[in-house]
Amino acid sequence: YWIKWMNSFPTVHDLAAASEETVNAHWAGLGFYRRARLLHQGAKQVSGELKGELPQTVEKLIELPGIGPYTASAIASIAFNQPCAVVDGNVCRVLSRLTGIANHIKAPVVKDKHGWELANQLILADENNNHDNDSDDKNHDHCAGEVNQALMELGATYCAPSGTGIDPRDPLRDYYFSTRLARSYLAYSKSPAASKEETSLTPGIGCSICDPEGIATIVELFQSGITSDMSDEEVAKFGHAALPLDPPKNKKREEDLAVAAVSTVHEKETWWLLVKRPPKGLLAGQWEFPNVIVQTRTAKSRPPSSKKILDALSTMCKEELQQGWEAQLDPTPVHPSPLEHIFSHIKHIMWVRKYSPDVNLGEIELEYTAMGDRQVRWMREEDMEKVGVTSGVKKILKAVKTGAKKTGAKKKTTQRKRKR
Repeated sequence: YWIKWMNSFPTVHDLAAASEETVNAHWAGLGFYRRARLLHQGAKQVSGELKGELPQTVEKLIELPGIGPYTASAIASIAFNQPCAVVDGNVCRVLSRLTGIANHIKAPVVKDKHGWELANQLILADENNNHDNDSDDKNHDHCAGEVNQALMELGATYCAPSGTGIDPRDPLRDYYFSTRLARSYLAYSKSPAASKEETSLTPGIGCSICDPEGIATIVELFQSGITSDMSDEEVAKFGHAALPLDPPKNKKREEDLAVAAVSTVHEKETWWLLVKRPPKGLLAGQWEFPNVIVQTRTAKSRPPSSKKILDALSTMCKEELQQGWEAQLDPTPVHPSPLEHIFSHIKHIMWVRKYSPDVNLGEIELEYTAMGDRQVRWMREEDMEKVGVTSGVKKILKAVKTGAKKTGAKKKTTQRKRKR
């Protein structure tokens, strides 16, 4: 992806001059298509208004489309040596284990507030140290970019979720509060003064960074997992693994979609009908097979009936696509079970049916505007590659084509049996 992108858009001016569909085609398969759209908008602004000069400060960078605090800080510190911190999930994990934060790394109070404050302390300490020791060496005045990259790399390697906290190659092994905390707990639990009531350690203090139940959660983990026969290394590893806390699992919203895979053959080539999604929202501006949401699932929901799926598709053909193809819908599913496509916050359960309308593409417009100003276009697979369709579209296309091959094979087998 990177090589293809840089070959096509070696400069910000090249990216700014590209069409939306060309950008989508290069991004297709990466997901998070909003990022590509905003990156394109940002390139246009830099190329036009800023005459190709990228701002160097966080305050100016954050004004560009698609650039938030994290990206702005990363660019400013790494590319322009600005003294500012960069905080992502990996950095939050390092900070949690260094300082003993009993919370998960996705908690707003960690990733949006105190995580930045703690990381900035490290950056400022490094800056002050460099100014004190190397005031005459301008090459060492600003090392924020190196510190930020080191923290991110540590969070992805030695301080990854599977990190032990005692790896001799880990430069922070002597500074982790996570390992010291577990060792201190074991030492206290072994002390004569520690009665069963005392070792319950019911927290009576509050912490603005920790989860309301975070301290109690850590204590319960230690009580159930740390035993007196464990070695020092085992205890340290246990404490390190306990932090940060696991984030709560949010259940994805599930939607049942009725999908129409509309195709026809023209001049010995198969053409597919695709519609363009609205300019805002999920998969904004992307091309997809015509579809309609049949239901949003609840705990009591059942899979939609075949009649409900067919009725939804028939209505969509008549009202949204403004075509009278409903009588030519194949009621047989293209796949034995529905196809699934999962996003970060939503799960699409796709019930695909095939249309093969009797239409002559030589006599109609290959592109038109349907209800709600939605663009509709007939495409071949090579056209889909040019506009950059999503992996969800490719999944449906593969299922339809595989189903067609199986159907063809069954017909041939039946014909052979009849001849016998």
